[in-house]
Amino acid sequence: MVALIATLSGCGGQSSAQPSAASATEKVVNVYNWSDYIQPSVIADFEKEYGIRVNYDVFDSNEILETKLLTGHTNYDIVAPSGAFLERQIKADIYQKLDKSQLPNLANVDPEVARATALYDPGNQYAVDYMWITSGVGYNKAAIRERLADAPVDSWRILFDPALAAKFRDCGIGILDAPSEVLATVLDTGELACRHRRSFAGGLTFTAREHQSELERQRARRRQRQEVEVEVRPLSRYDELIPA
Repeated sequence: MVALIATLSGCGGQSSAQPSAASATEKVVNVYNWSDYIQPSVIADFEKEYGIRVNYDVFDSNEILETKLLTGHTNYDIVAPSGAFLERQIKADIYQKLDKSQLPNLANVDPEVARATALYDPGNQYAVDYMWITSGVGYNKAAIRERLADAPVDSWRILFDPALAAKFRDCGIGILDAPSEVLATVLDTGELACRHRRSFAGGLTFTAREHQSELERQRARRRQRQEVEVEVRPLSRYDELIPA
């Protein structure tokens, strides 16, 4: 997942439940960020050093952020969406282009990271990378070994093989409440498995070279992709999602 800092275009209007707009004389910045992304003392230190008051709100999913942004009237100045969400929000014309003349520290941005984020924000016009992270699997080692001594903790089987997942029914398996992360993991793992002829029986474990190869392939496909018209309609049954 890529978290990027973006600045919002003015939307006009104001809701009493949202951050207040700054007055003509007061220096205020309204920030909407992921939970636990900034040490609280940093905000106080920033206010003390620069004399700018910070209204700081947090969210716990891209969907919540996007709903607020597309509804409008938020008065937020800076937000931190993930890459794929930033891309479509740019198309919705809710962000303001960066004035790079006011951002001298852009010279310190890692060129490779800038190239990667440009896949979502061509020309890096609207956002700056704040955090580059990877979704992973965390587990309680003692609890895992207690239930299955030879649990394949280095394999996606532990999540996607029903027979294995059932071993941990009493303590449970938690999944990140973020469809963009979870579904992508499922699809990418399935595609990798097919490409490299892996199965549950053989183990869904991939080498670093295989992962890197897949990453490069996805990047190339993303660069070459073309916009297509998609018909959106309500489904009367979930089985409509499954081709005959």
